[in-house]
Amino acid sequence: MNSNNWIYFGIFLNDDSKKNLYRATKEFIPDNNWKIFCHHMTIAFNNRSQEAQELFHQYQPMFNKQESLVATHIGISEDAIAVKVNFNGPIANKIPHITIATPQNGKPVNSNYIQHWMPLDEEINLTGIIKPHLKTIKENKNMKQVIRLTESDLHKIIKESVKQLGNYNFVGTKIT
Repeated sequence: MNSNNWIYFGIFLNDDSKKNLYRATKEFIPDNNWKIFCHHMTIAFNNRSQEAQELFHQYQPMFNKQESLVATHIGISEDAIAVKVNFNGPIANKIPHITIATPQNGKPVNSNYIQHWMPLDEEINLTGIIKPHLKTIKENKNMKQVIRLTESDLHKIIKESVKQLGNYNFVGTKIT
């Protein structure tokens, strides 16, 4: 795998862990206008730094292997809500965490700036797979240029296209 075609890599939660994490933390989300994530714990973001590249090469042999995490604390700010997790391996972030939610215009990276963490009433056992989140490249032959899109960008484009068609509902990744 090319060490430059990834955006970030981490531990991506399985579906049961995502659901359990959301159920255990939904009471902390202020309202329905917040975006829900409960998706992954970032090990490193590909900022082309030597540290990120070294972490990528260190973890590459472990890609697609299962890893267990335990959420122990919740952190809340006006920009993000996250859970702190126990993880023994090296990571680029100061605090290993999983973003739970952000305001509509917020970004998951804001979880890195949470200052206050409170112990959870009950720890949450989570399971996921170590893997990279890869860049998606689509070539536009009419414009003769390459457009780099992430999976979430493609998801948004499809959702907006379906809305414009009308009389369709977009539920998760399915069109009904």
